[in-house]
Amino acid sequence: MTIIESLLFSISGELQVIISLLTLLVVCGGLFSLKYQKKEIQYTTIQKCIEIHRNILRNQQELEIPGVKVKGLYAKRRILIRDHLGLVTEELFYMKKGYLPKQISKNWLEHMIGFVPLTYEGKVVYESEESIKKSKEIRSFDYNEYINLAKDKKTFTQIYKVFKINYKLYNLLENYGMDDQFVRNKLVNYLFRKAKNK
Repeated sequence: MTIIESLLFSISGELQVIISLLTLLVVCGGLFSLKYQKKEIQYTTIQKCIEIHRNILRNQQELEIPGVKVKGLYAKRRILIRDHLGLVTEELFYMKKGYLPKQISKNWLEHMIGFVPLTYEGKVVYESEESIKKSKEIRSFDYNEYINLAKDKKTFTQIYKVFKINYKLYNLLENYGMDDQFVRNKLVNYLFRKAKNK
């Protein structure tokens, strides 16, 4: 082997090491960028849902000003019901796609079970009418209309699929009620798994 050949062979080996290091840096940079983008998407999604929720609350509060008659009150309430159920559907979509962190998803599901009806074999098995009547968010809604829309398989398919429970949870609810923290945790975990898989 001549000096030139050995020099080229040495440079070739060093070049391979440099290329390998650069490749490793690019891959690490790409992974960091993906993780950052995921966090950014999650943050943006959370902010968007919170803003929509606040707008729904503002619109509800406008309908509840004491002593003020609102023209077209029924129609406006109906729009708010649909807006709210639309937001729940959107949040379930974001949970499925992983756009929301696990803990945020579970917190939101915990909140949802206070007003979205749970069904078993097509019948509403848990509906928190009292919590809805007391809730600042839902108090201006016509509760029966809300229940009927939330059970609508065609319009709000995702809600219907996720909030349809199995016999085991139905039995727990019947025996212990929603106030039991164990039952509530089981239910939230079950709904979270369904939201991720539906």
